[in-house]
Amino acid sequence: RTDDEMESEDPEEANAHLKAKYEFLKAKYERLREKYVSLQQANEEGQEQQQNDGPGDDDDDNSKKNEEDDETAADDDESQVNGLKENLLAKQQARTELFGNLLRMKGFLWMANAHDIICVISQAGNIITQEHHNTWNALRGEAWEGDEGTKDQQRKHWKEPWGDRRQEMVFIGLDLDQLNIQELLDDCLLSDEEMALGPDGWKAT
Repeated sequence: RTDDEMESEDPEEANAHLKAKYEFLKAKYERLREKYVSLQQANEEGQEQQQNDGPGDDDDDNSKKNEEDDETAADDDESQVNGLKENLLAKQQARTELFGNLLRMKGFLWMANAHDIICVISQAGNIITQEHHNTWNALRGEAWEGDEGTKDQQRKHWKEPWGDRRQEMVFIGLDLDQLNIQELLDDCLLSDEEMALGPDGWKAT
């Protein structure tokens, strides 16, 4: 109804209309209240039934099993982490005993089983990488042909008969044991007999 209709209506008729509307809304409220009370009672009965079922209930069993599985997985993860920590500490201790407090090492290697390829090595803490990059300059045309300046640049570290193939490494740290490091590296070199085999023999053996 519009405001104009309500202003033009007789006061008694308007009061009767408002009373009827009030009774309608009151009845609707009572129906909603009864529905709410019914739902609340059903919820309370469900909770009481769940409590009365006791620890033998399937849901409780599943919940306990899931908790036990989670605890087992957490224990396994913690055990693996602790094992990894112990392994890293053992490696660090062994490295310190051999080299001193080595922080960083980098350089490139001439590997017998990869005679033509530069091996780049890098170490930081317990992490070490070894990758193969470009060929040595001895296999590049610029080292053999062209002007003298270019050839000199390519032959900067040249030594016959192997060209620029060599070991070149840098060790960075505190209180490093230079003699021990040198001995360990020397043990990695080919013997005179192995060196005499040449590239084909190195690849074959």
